[in-house]
Order: sequence, then structure tokens, then C-alpha cells
Amino acid sequence: MQSGPADQHQSWRGELLQHLLAATGRREEAVRGMRQRSTRSHPHRRWTALPGMRTRQGRAVRALRTHEAGEGEIHWRSDLRSVLLHHPQHHRACPRCNTVTLVASVADDGTLACSSCAGRVSSFVCVECGSEGIRHGKRCYPCAARLAVNELFADGTPARRVALEPLRVRLVHHPEPKSMVLWPKRSASAGILAQILREEIALTHEALDAHLVTQAASLLRYALVDVGALSPRDDGWAGFNLWLDRFLRSQSDEISQLLNPFCRWDVTARTRLMIRRNGLTDGTFDRARGICRSAQRFLAHLHAQNIALLDAPQSVLDYYLQDHPRERESLRNFLRWAAESGHATRITPVPAKWADPSTSYPMHTYREWMNRFETEESIPLRARICGLIAGTTGRPSSTTAKLTRSMIDDTGERMTIQIGRSPFQLRNPLPALIRRQLDEPRRWDTQSDWLFPSKLRAAHTPITAASSTTCRSWAAASSRCEEQRW
Repeated sequence: MQSGPADQHQSWRGELLQHLLAATGRREEAVRGMRQRSTRSHPHRRWTALPGMRTRQGRAVRALRTHEAGEGEIHWRSDLRSVLLHHPQHHRACPRCNTVTLVASVADDGTLACSSCAGRVSSFVCVECGSEGIRHGKRCYPCAARLAVNELFADGTPARRVALEPLRVRLVHHPEPKSMVLWPKRSASAGILAQILREEIALTHEALDAHLVTQAASLLRYALVDVGALSPRDDGWAGFNLWLDRFLRSQSDEISQLLNPFCRWDVTARTRLMIRRNGLTDGTFDRARGICRSAQRFLAHLHAQNIALLDAPQSVLDYYLQDHPRERESLRNFLRWAAESGHATRITPVPAKWADPSTSYPMHTYREWMNRFETEESIPLRARICGLIAGTTGRPSSTTAKLTRSMIDDTGERMTIQIGRSPFQLRNPLPALIRRQLDEPRRWDTQSDWLFPSKLRAAHTPITAASSTTCRSWAAASSRCEEQRW
């Protein structure tokens, strides 16, 4: 007795599910979970056994069949199907044609192959582009992502759609279309973008700054700037100015009368000066915020004691610094500004650190050591290079120890070295000494880029050991200097 088309289709589906369940290693658990979930959510459905599908214990594997379905037509749970088809074993080269594709079709001999080799029509073809792969509904993920993004932009006004067309193109060609399918409906940034498209929010930096969800607005701002929809700006200064506005608005009138000119003029001007002098670092604006907070705390202390800054004696400052010793450094700028502007006539500003007695070496000792490092051949080559770089740049020994060959630019006539943000030219005899160091044969660590290779490759040297070694080198050079002097 020959089987009909429905029976053949049902048998093929059963063989496919049996292969997939065997590949995942969770056959019974997957089917049991599928049956329990379906029973809870769809009590009108009943179970029936499929022919030819049995577990190791001989029990028949069951699948879902609805009352409304026709004979032989199986409705599979989408969650189990997704888990099985996303298994990495099915995205591989076909064992017959070696084409890397979705290997999820059962051939005549019972083995898995691609749909072309199996001679079957694939069930995973996108209705939009015709490509075969894991689908989201009836479409592949790139087509589903394009549809979701287009639906998001369809609600916008014509002017905004034209202005944000580069962003739409960027989203459509996102490298992760699977996540982009859900992004328009789940992301807070997409919600802000929808408001901009409907012109509920202006397409400006100020409108994004005023949004309540700051992180989502910041992420959207980076994308808009990247595609050219918004002009670039200095986010560091913009963030500091926004913080300063909120900080000053939260103060009382008595405190804000003095704090406002100090923060807006003195702190801002000195921060710009420090950036021009030392460059922008991670702690530049943190230091500026700390200075503003320190001034506010001192003014709040005076206000709590009913003392005006103009009439405050020196003893008030001394007692305050005694109770809050960490405020000494950050409060210095405010006290100096108050004294220079006439707001504090009885308080002496806190002296700066550089006003203390110098702890550096005397100039004649420094010159003598530098001369020894330049001319004395008995000093080890590494110690001479480290001593000259430290004496020339003022950098610590830990920075010199991290130098690599890629940081050195040697044209033959001049040599520059990259320490920090900008390179600087080395004066004689450092170029010749560094060339000697580069030409020396390496007994160990021959593959690394370090200027000073170590015996312990890929092992960190404690800073205490490195400091003691450097100190011994300087002490040995100093002792030789003293012996020659006598």
C-alpha cells in the first residue's frame, strides 16, 4: 500500500525533527517543555504520535496537532524550532556540495544536507529577497530589519525624513540585523528618534541635553553626529556647562551670589588654561567640579555659622581646614580669587604646594650627573639612556621602562621619541646611545617590541623592585661621581 503525499510530508517532517533533536542532545527535555507550555497556553490542542519517531527508551516522540488542522498538517512550536535551527551544527558546509548554508533538509538516505542536494523545497526561504536562512516570521533578518526601520521613519514629517535619511541608511545596513529588528520598539533611543521624526523634539544638541533619559539621548547624539545630522561639539565642555547650570541653580541666593562669578569666570578660565598647557585628560573636568563643590561647602559652612565671607577671620578658615584637611588643595583657588576680588579681606589664601622648599637636586649636582651619563662608558648602557631621558623630560623611571621601538622615529639625521601626546626631538648623545641599544643582540625576548627587554617575558616587575633598581643605578652613579671628585 503506497502512502499518500500527506503521509510522505508527515514522515519527512518527522525525520527532520528526529535529526534535529539528536543534534541538540536535549530531545526529551525539549519535547517535554514544548508539550507543557502548549498545554498551558493552548488547552484546546491535543497530542498525537508521529510514525517513525522514537526515543532511546522506545517511546514515541509526540508533536502538536490542532483540531482545526487538516489531516497530516503539523503546527510546530516556533520556540523549539528556533532553538533547533539556531544550533551551530546546522550552519556549516554541506557534506555533499561543501556550500556553507543552512543544512536542515533530510536527503533520501536519511542524512542532513542543504535543500538543493536534498531535492526539497526549503522551508526557510525569505519571501522578500528569496535567500535561505533563519527567518523572523516569513522574512530573513536583514529584510525584517529594513521593514522595522522603514516603519519607524514612516511616521515622521517629510522634512525630518529627508534630514535623517543618512541615519536610516546606516540603520538599515546595521551589521547585526537580528537586534535591529527589535530595536525600533524596545530601545529608548528609538523612542527619542521617533519624537524627533514627528518634530516633537527639535533636532539640536540643546533639545537632547534637556531630555530626561540622558543615556539614551547621548547614544542617539553620537549616531546623529556620526552621520552628519548634527554638527560635532566638544562633549567635555558641554557636559561641564550643563553640570554647572544645574549645580548653581540648586544653591541659595546668598551662596550663589559669590559662587556664580567664581565658577563661571575663574574656574572656567583656569580650566581652559590647564587644557592648553597640559592637554585634556580624564580628570580635567573632575578637578573643576571638585573646586566648585569645595567652594560651595566652605560658603555653606560660613552661612550656617551666620558669618559673611567679607568679615570671616583667619581662625574660621584654620578651624575648617583642621576639620576638613582634604579641602586644602581644592579650596586654594577660591580663597585666592576671593582675596584678589575683595570678597575676603581677613583671610590669607592657602599657600600652593610649589611654594614649599624644593626637594629636587641642586643644579650643579644635576649637571654633573647628566655629564656623567653622557660621557661615562663604565655606566651600563641602559642606565645611561634611562638617566638621560629622565633628566631631559622629567618623566619617572616607570614611563621610561615602558618605551617600545615603535615609539622611536629615527630618520638618520634626527630622532624623536613619543612620550605622552606629542613627540619631541632627542639631543645628542641620546640618539647614538639608543641606536646602540637597538643594535645589541638579544639573548631573550627576541620577538617583543620593548626597548629594554626582560628575562621574564610577559611577567610584570613590581614597582617597588623597579624603583629600587633605578635608585641603585642613580646611587652607583652618584658614588662614582663623588669618588672622582675626591
